[in-house]
Amino acid sequence: MRRAFGSLRVPYFARVYASGWIFSIVRWGLSFLGTFVVNDLTGSPRLVQLAGAFMWAPLLFAGLLGGAISDRFDRRRTVLWLFAAMVPLTLGMGWLGRVGRLDVWVVTPFMSLIGIGWVIDLTARRAHV
Repeated sequence: MRRAFGSLRVPYFARVYASGWIFSIVRWGLSFLGTFVVNDLTGSPRLVQLAGAFMWAPLLFAGLLGGAISDRFDRRRTVLWLFAAMVPLTLGMGWLGRVGRLDVWVVTPFMSLIGIGWVIDLTARRAHV
């Protein structure tokens, strides 16, 4: 049993693991909510799929960029900067939804930013661990 949880004794691993777990849950929630909002606003399956593609496309096209960022900059700071950037963006999206100003042209770039954040998080966190 000690070997199964041995990684948790490595300094800072529990924090890195917990932050990755939280980021993953939030990312999946935003993926659902983004496409749900587009469907609610338009009722168009094509635009719903397009919004989802905006989130997933960076995984396909920006992996090399994420790796370059991970190699060039301190990985811990990169993840912290990423979180620091994503929190106000997400709060801004929530505020736009609350005041009724959320539109498809706002959701799709936000979905791209989530995807870019995902690429940077994956490459920096995996190399850091």
